[in-house]
Amino acid sequence: MKQIFLFFSLIGIIFFSCDGRYHHYDTNAEVLKKSRLYNSFSKQIEFIPEKSVEIQTDTILSNGFELHLKYTALDDQYKKFTLQTNPPKELNYLEFGSEVVCKKSGNIILNKRIDKSLFTNFKISESWDLAIMQYVWIDYESSLNEKVCLKTAFYFPETRSYRDFTIEIDDEGEMHIKQNSFVSKLS
Repeated sequence: MKQIFLFFSLIGIIFFSCDGRYHHYDTNAEVLKKSRLYNSFSKQIEFIPEKSVEIQTDTILSNGFELHLKYTALDDQYKKFTLQTNPPKELNYLEFGSEVVCKKSGNIILNKRIDKSLFTNFKISESWDLAIMQYVWIDYESSLNEKVCLKTAFYFPETRSYRDFTIEIDDEGEMHIKQNSFVSKLS
């Protein structure tokens, strides 16, 4: 009987001496850092853009072309990038696409979706899987009597660089894509 009492007394002393007094004056952040959980609780998560985006442009040009652009964020398609900062930061970029309807003299000559799949034939140093379409806009100065020009840019978050392209649509509805020779990079 004395042995059983002694055994339970010893176990009681062991449990009551592990009350965490050495953590009493530690902040929550210090406790998480000691247990290597700080980064998982302090990770910053950001969505770019924060809300869904839709931009519509209807334009009638003096050369007889009519353009309807509908630039939208594809809500269910994100690209995730993690910045190795302290604390780590996770950036989630929405994928974008643009619906283009082009008319000449009232007749539809082109009805096409523009997204990065149209540009994968261009050889670039970055991977197209990591590209984020930035915008599609009308280049009014380059649009002549026989064609209309659109511009688009792709952002590569890992290298922080941009690639620019020109899309020419002729009066027959044929689309020609050219990569601009310059590459801009954020410093």
